[in-house]
Amino acid sequence: MTLPSDAICLYIREEKERGRAGMNRELLIGIGISAAIIVILVGICLFHRLSEREQLIQRFSEFEMQCQEKKAQGYNISEAEELARKAKQAFDKKNYAEASKLLDEAFEILRRIPTIPDEVKVKARERLSCIRVVISYTTITDGKLFNRSYDDIVNILKELKTDFIFNAFHCWYTCPEHCEDIAKAPEGCIGNKNVQELILKCQEHGYSYAEFQNAVTRIKAEMPDVIIGVALPIEFLNKCSRDSLTGIYFLKDETWEMALDPSKWGITDANGRLITRERFQCNWAKRHEWTETCEGYDPKEQMPFYFPDITNSAFQELYLSHAKRLIDAGADAIWIDMLYKPAKLLARLSEDPRHQSVKESFEAASKIVDEIHMYGISKGKWVYVGTWGQIEDTPFPPADLDFVTLTIPPDEILSMRLDESAWDEKLNAVRKHHPGARIFIFFDYGYPNSPAEVFSQRLTQEEQREFLRMADEFFAKKNVTLIYPVHGPFMGENIEVLSFGKFRAYDSLAPEFKTYETIKELARMRGGGEVKNEDVDRGDIRPCNNVTCPNRDGECYDILRA
Repeated sequence: MTLPSDAICLYIREEKERGRAGMNRELLIGIGISAAIIVILVGICLFHRLSEREQLIQRFSEFEMQCQEKKAQGYNISEAEELARKAKQAFDKKNYAEASKLLDEAFEILRRIPTIPDEVKVKARERLSCIRVVISYTTITDGKLFNRSYDDIVNILKELKTDFIFNAFHCWYTCPEHCEDIAKAPEGCIGNKNVQELILKCQEHGYSYAEFQNAVTRIKAEMPDVIIGVALPIEFLNKCSRDSLTGIYFLKDETWEMALDPSKWGITDANGRLITRERFQCNWAKRHEWTETCEGYDPKEQMPFYFPDITNSAFQELYLSHAKRLIDAGADAIWIDMLYKPAKLLARLSEDPRHQSVKESFEAASKIVDEIHMYGISKGKWVYVGTWGQIEDTPFPPADLDFVTLTIPPDEILSMRLDESAWDEKLNAVRKHHPGARIFIFFDYGYPNSPAEVFSQRLTQEEQREFLRMADEFFAKKNVTLIYPVHGPFMGENIEVLSFGKFRAYDSLAPEFKTYETIKELARMRGGGEVKNEDVDRGDIRPCNNVTCPNRDGECYDILRA
């Protein structure tokens, strides 16, 4: 049958419409399925992002807890905190991958911080708590000058029943390994000085690591338990310095970069001018009377020492090289002069005790102390670290110190009277900031009218003896220890009374002073009198913070080792 043409056309149109309707249904179904997949994927991504965000928040919280633990232990964690700060910035920008990466690095730094076993620290400080006789003998290597052999020095130490030698070696100028090494120093270190004269002076004073090590060996052979302490000032950065481990020299172009520069933190004066390195260092030179004016004065070229930037990593490495070499040579304790001076100066200049420069300086001080402790442990012993006791309140915690020092004001020496209320206030403040640290009192030195100068130059022999007796009794009642000035310290530049008629170092055996017998009397009283070792029985031994201290001479014997 043949369809009319109109019917054929109608049929074709209907078939096309049915086809289009089917295609539309398939397209709509496809679009719907695609949309559903997209919604699911977006949901998964959002869930992942939310989950990643929550995980990072949890990790930030964990990091903060670990930071508080490390800070409480006295560790410097500024590097880890800086990475965490950058991680938080990335987090705030929703860059979670970068935040996670930076947090990983921050956690790794915390993980690498060595942990000092509590029992090691407690045991070492218990031993220190038993120390009774502390003497100043500065230095144990200068016997040639005083015609005093190592046997003579050992006899003095034994006679005084010495437990702790304070400042047995004073590392001030760049110290050579051997005195003869001075001839190998770069020309920039010697200048126009006579090399042979420098070597001779070095040998007379025994000012080398090798001679200090020799002295320690000689003393320890006779007195293995005596604690030998050294002084390593923070404030003197030699223009020509030498890494004491590698032997590499640093000349003034390099050490100048380690010198403190307040403008590094944008610190300005009252007129808004930046306090540059040059300005600060020149003012430090004026303070030490190295110059009267900064006009025409070039601190980089003319200062004998720079004041260092304790936050500078190169300076930290240089300073610690000296500390480590001294420990290798046998030092048991290190006294760091002016450890907190950089922080105090920056607080004054910025007029802000919470300034970033102050915070970083406190953290750097803690890092140095921690590094010394850890190096000692790596060598199989605890190395005691001390500095000046902190009296003023600060917003930042002090370093983990074993002992702290104070000095007697010159006016109290001159008046022969110690101000009890002032000392009570001072000692309470120090104990607040350094709980558990041993407190030692000594005659400070190195500047005009210092306690050492006033004691040695303004008091007669009898007054010196009387003052030592009075001060020893006064401080003993307050549970602090007077350091007996047996040999040294430096009395001053413009003085009249010299030891043996020619030395500026105080000496208790010198005919000009004659305080040795008084010191011996006091030391024996502190050490327990004349009781002999064989006379010590169970009843004569008294406990001292879980360490037994024989009444004989104050030497401590660990009950776990006895």
